[in-house]
Amino acid sequence: MKLTTLIKELLAERPGITLHSLALEIANLHGLARTSKKQITYLRQIVEGFAGINEKPGYSPTLWLEPKDRVDLIEWRGVDAFGYERKWNELAYEEALGLAKFAIAQNPHSPVDVMCDELKLKRRHETTISQFNQWIDELNKRVDG
Repeated sequence: MKLTTLIKELLAERPGITLHSLALEIANLHGLARTSKKQITYLRQIVEGFAGINEKPGYSPTLWLEPKDRVDLIEWRGVDAFGYERKWNELAYEEALGLAKFAIAQNPHSPVDVMCDELKLKRRHETTISQFNQWIDELNKRVDG
């Protein structure tokens, strides 16, 4: 009961976060720096009873307090939207698309540079740049489609 209440409070404060991020938040509240697959599986079982869940292969599920709250794109909230600096690979898929939208609006000729600046990336690894370009391509497909 207490865990369900805590989960609902976190999802009310931070709608559209990943299941993995939710697990980390709860672990941090209990003095733990990491989480396990078993913990994530347990949390998944709890949220399935009430939460809105979006699934995207290759990504941690995105969670909202209720199914009616689900969206396909979350406008970019900033790297430290929740009071701490988030890493790019912790973003929900829907917010990654929001970041791509923001970056294209800021600089249509070099949105990846905007994304790197927003996320305060000093090193630009090839795989990271490739992922950012994939988000931009997926956003463009939605707009064009």
